[in-house]
Amino acid sequence: MISIEDLNAANDRIEAAERQRRLAAREERTRLRRRVQRQNYIVGGMVCEHFPELRQIEPGTKAENAVRFLMLNHVLKLMADSPELIGMLKNTVCEIYGEQCDLFCASTYTSDGSEEEVRDGTQSGSLGEG
Repeated sequence: MISIEDLNAANDRIEAAERQRRLAAREERTRLRRRVQRQNYIVGGMVCEHFPELRQIEPGTKAENAVRFLMLNHVLKLMADSPELIGMLKNTVCEIYGEQCDLFCASTYTSDGSEEEVRDGTQSGSLGEG
Protein backbone atom coordinates (compact mmCIF):
# COMPACT_ATOMS: atom_id res chain seq x y z
CA MET A 1 0.00 0.00 0.00
CA ILE A 2 1.14 3.56 -0.74
CA SER A 3 1.77 5.62 2.35
CA ILE A 4 0.78 9.25 2.84
CA GLU A 5 4.47 10.15 2.94
CA ASP A 6 4.96 8.57 -0.51
CA LEU A 7 1.98 10.49 -1.87
CA ASN A 8 3.27 13.74 -0.38
CA ALA A 9 6.74 13.11 -1.81
CA ALA A 10 5.28 12.35 -5.25
CA ASN A 11 3.16 15.49 -5.04
CA ASP A 12 6.24 17.53 -4.05
CA ARG A 13 8.14 16.14 -7.06
CA ILE A 14 5.24 17.05 -9.37
CA GLU A 15 5.07 20.57 -7.95
CA ALA A 16 8.86 20.96 -8.27
CA ALA A 17 8.73 19.82 -11.90
CA GLU A 18 5.90 22.29 -12.59
CA ARG A 19 7.92 25.11 -10.96
CA GLN A 20 10.89 24.19 -13.14
CA ARG A 21 8.70 24.19 -16.25
CA ARG A 22 7.23 27.60 -15.39
CA LEU A 23 10.70 28.98 -14.61
CA ALA A 24 12.10 27.70 -17.91
CA ALA A 25 9.12 29.19 -19.81
CA ARG A 26 9.57 32.54 -18.03
CA GLU A 27 13.30 32.57 -18.83
CA GLU A 28 12.56 31.80 -22.50
CA ARG A 29 10.02 34.65 -22.67
CA THR A 30 12.57 36.97 -21.07
CA ARG A 31 15.28 35.95 -23.57
CA LEU A 32 12.87 36.49 -26.46
CA ARG A 33 11.71 39.87 -25.11
CA ARG A 34 15.33 41.04 -24.68
CA ARG A 35 16.23 39.87 -28.19
CA VAL A 36 13.27 41.74 -29.69
CA GLN A 37 14.12 44.86 -27.68
CA ARG A 38 17.72 44.67 -28.92
CA GLN A 39 16.56 44.26 -32.53
CA ASN A 40 14.18 47.21 -32.13
CA TYR A 41 17.00 49.32 -30.69
CA ILE A 42 19.38 48.45 -33.54
CA VAL A 43 16.78 48.98 -36.29
CA GLY A 44 15.57 52.21 -34.69
CA GLY A 45 19.13 53.50 -34.54
CA MET A 46 19.69 52.68 -38.20
CA VAL A 47 16.45 54.39 -39.23
CA CYS A 48 17.30 57.52 -37.23
CA GLU A 49 20.84 57.52 -38.65
CA HIS A 50 19.50 57.69 -42.21
CA PHE A 51 16.47 59.86 -41.38
CA PRO A 52 17.79 62.29 -38.72
CA GLU A 53 14.64 64.43 -39.00
CA LEU A 54 12.85 61.69 -37.04
CA ARG A 55 14.94 62.67 -34.01
CA GLN A 56 13.10 66.00 -33.99
CA ILE A 57 9.87 64.23 -33.04
CA GLU A 58 9.55 64.37 -29.26
CA PRO A 59 8.09 61.14 -27.84
CA GLY A 60 5.18 61.50 -25.46
CA THR A 61 2.32 59.42 -24.23
CA LYS A 62 1.00 56.52 -26.29
CA ALA A 63 -1.81 58.72 -27.68
CA GLU A 64 0.62 61.55 -28.49
CA ASN A 65 3.00 59.14 -30.19
CA ALA A 66 0.17 57.80 -32.35
CA VAL A 67 -0.30 61.32 -33.73
CA ARG A 68 3.36 62.38 -33.81
CA PHE A 69 4.57 59.26 -35.59
CA LEU A 70 1.51 58.85 -37.82
CA MET A 71 3.31 59.69 -41.08
CA LEU A 72 6.16 57.28 -40.32
CA ASN A 73 3.62 54.61 -39.47
CA HIS A 74 1.85 55.19 -42.81
CA VAL A 75 5.14 54.97 -44.74
CA LEU A 76 6.14 51.72 -43.01
CA LYS A 77 2.68 50.22 -43.50
CA LEU A 78 2.73 51.14 -47.19
CA MET A 79 6.10 49.44 -47.57
CA ALA A 80 4.99 46.36 -45.64
CA ASP A 81 1.80 46.06 -47.69
CA SER A 82 3.53 46.52 -51.05
CA PRO A 83 5.64 43.57 -52.22
CA GLU A 84 6.26 45.42 -55.50
CA LEU A 85 7.78 48.40 -53.67
CA ILE A 86 9.88 46.18 -51.41
CA GLY A 87 10.95 44.18 -54.45
CA MET A 88 12.09 47.31 -56.30
CA LEU A 89 14.03 48.52 -53.26
CA LYS A 90 15.55 45.10 -52.62
CA ASN A 91 16.60 44.68 -56.25
CA THR A 92 18.17 48.15 -56.27
CA VAL A 93 20.10 47.43 -53.07
CA CYS A 94 21.36 44.12 -54.48
CA GLU A 95 22.41 45.76 -57.73
CA ILE A 96 24.34 48.47 -55.89
CA TYR A 97 25.89 46.42 -53.08
CA GLY A 98 26.06 42.97 -54.69
CA GLU A 99 28.05 40.52 -52.58
CA GLN A 100 27.88 42.76 -49.52
CA CYS A 101 24.26 41.73 -49.04
CA ASP A 102 24.27 38.01 -49.85
CA LEU A 103 21.62 37.11 -47.25
CA PHE A 104 19.42 40.00 -48.30
CA CYS A 105 19.85 39.08 -51.97
CA ALA A 106 19.11 35.36 -51.52
CA SER A 107 15.86 36.01 -53.35
CA THR A 108 14.54 38.86 -55.41
CA TYR A 109 11.19 40.19 -56.48
CA THR A 110 9.84 40.56 -59.99
CA SER A 111 7.91 43.63 -61.10
CA ASP A 112 4.64 41.83 -60.35
CA GLY A 113 5.73 41.28 -56.73
CA SER A 114 6.40 37.56 -56.97
CA GLU A 115 9.58 36.36 -55.30
CA GLU A 116 12.23 34.41 -57.19
CA GLU A 117 15.25 32.55 -55.94
CA VAL A 118 18.66 33.83 -57.04
CA ARG A 119 21.43 31.28 -57.63
CA ASP A 120 25.00 32.04 -58.66
CA GLY A 121 24.12 35.69 -59.18
CA THR A 122 21.41 34.95 -61.76
CA GLN A 123 17.66 34.88 -61.32
CA SER A 124 15.41 32.05 -62.32
CA GLY A 125 13.39 34.60 -64.36
CA SER A 126 13.96 38.07 -65.75
CA LEU A 127 12.99 41.33 -64.10
CA GLY A 128 10.47 43.62 -65.66
CA GLU A 129 8.14 40.90 -66.90
CA GLY A 130 4.49 41.08 -65.99
